[in-house]
Amino acid sequence: MNENIGHGHVFPRPDGVKARCGGPAICMECAGDQARKAKASDLVHSEAFVQMFLGYLSGAIPELGKYPPARLLGVWECFKGEMQKR
Repeated sequence: MNENIGHGHVFPRPDGVKARCGGPAICMECAGDQARKAKASDLVHSEAFVQMFLGYLSGAIPELGKYPPARLLGVWECFKGEMQKR
């Protein structure tokens, strides 16, 4: 799959190219990317999503039930960091 898609202003492209479109302020594609990124960021920072994620982890990997929630939050912080890079 070619990862060099999009205009590169909101979601950086691996090849570093940015389209000469004016970015999110005047380009509809970039504005759409910015809206999707903001929506994903809001979701990742919501308390309900954190609880859902931790519940999913505990259900998907039963061994995680023996770890205290604080330790699972470390896993969450790693996941959140990866999501913010996208």
